[in-house]
Amino acid sequence: MMSFRHPKPLCCLVMGAVAVPAILAAQSYETGGIQLTFGTTFRLEATDNKGLRADADKSGSLDAVAGLSFGLLTATPASSFAVNASGEARAGTSADASGITAPRLSTAYNRSSADSTLDLSATFSQTDLSRNEAVVADDIGLAGIVTGTAIRRAVSARAGLTWGLTSRISYGLSAAVDKVTYTGGSATGLDGTALQDNRRLTLGGTSELDLTKAAHLTLGLSYSIFDEDGARDTSDTTTLTTGLSIDRPLGTVGATLGVTDSNAGQRYSVSAGRTLALPSGTVSGQIGVSLSDRGSTALIGSIGASRDLPDGALNFELSRDVSVQNEQDSEQLTTQLSLAYTRSLTPLSGLEVGFNLAQVEDTQTTRQSQDATLGATYTRSLTPDWSAAAGYSYRYAKDDPGVTARSNTVFLQLRRSFVTRY
Repeated sequence: MMSFRHPKPLCCLVMGAVAVPAILAAQSYETGGIQLTFGTTFRLEATDNKGLRADADKSGSLDAVAGLSFGLLTATPASSFAVNASGEARAGTSADASGITAPRLSTAYNRSSADSTLDLSATFSQTDLSRNEAVVADDIGLAGIVTGTAIRRAVSARAGLTWGLTSRISYGLSAAVDKVTYTGGSATGLDGTALQDNRRLTLGGTSELDLTKAAHLTLGLSYSIFDEDGARDTSDTTTLTTGLSIDRPLGTVGATLGVTDSNAGQRYSVSAGRTLALPSGTVSGQIGVSLSDRGSTALIGSIGASRDLPDGALNFELSRDVSVQNEQDSEQLTTQLSLAYTRSLTPLSGLEVGFNLAQVEDTQTTRQSQDATLGATYTRSLTPDWSAAAGYSYRYAKDDPGVTARSNTVFLQLRRSFVTRY
């Protein structure tokens, strides 16, 4: 029996955001000095099909969740260092409710000068796949399909150096290491393929040349090595991209060419796009085509729009792309759609409504998995430190050859967050 994975539904996004206010506060603090942030969350949530089962066994559950987050940020005009940690403790009627869940730790260091920047970061996260709450994305941010009963631990480290920012030509080097391990159960990907412990090393280089004050030429080259337990050999992926962008009064016009060489063969892509900065918001679009040496063709691109309203905001994003940077190291076509509407009802309360859809297809077998979530959350500030929220989400998942599952979740939440600076 399969369960499903997708980008977090709206209620989970809201709960995650309030559970880790340290991260958000740290990112917005730019005045220098040291900042400490703390957050606590208390939540009751009821779900009628928590495991997203498609059979008749769809027992409901009522869980109590306590979340804790901490953040440390020290900043100067030239550098910054941040550490963030969060986790949850659960208790309830579902079989897997009790215990400490979803621990996450991240750290980041940045140093910049007029001519160069250095970025270092590392993250650790742990997810119980049987809880069906994980967001699993590949190395370029596309939605992934990972299901099962195992504990998934993911560790990543990244480094990037850019120099020559004050000259006509600049250069960049990057390195990334990703390691995923599974314990205490099984894990499967798209097509029901069993997933094993895996590692990926990616090295990259970029260069940007200012042809004129408005025209910029970019060149990027990356090389990735993927290794999985039980596999006879490692696999590698090489990607070469080149792009031209031209700054216009209302936004940027650009075009990109790309070539990817992997175990699935060679794939070529070409796309063109435009960004418009309008008084009421921004609109961006990109459209192109991706062609493999096997003859398969896919339409790729993205559309994004944001509009500021008198009492809220509206955001829309649609993307479609082909990638092999996933745990199965297979070529997958991913389509993602998100729509979010926020509105201030009163000076102390607000409403957020969102829709998320993800579809992942194996380009060789054409097997698909789909996941959609519709949710709404009402929030109200009680004091400067305390706030309350209530929400509902509906989730629909479908997997070939037609297995579907549905679930409904409601929650009540109370949180407190505060910041100390010195």
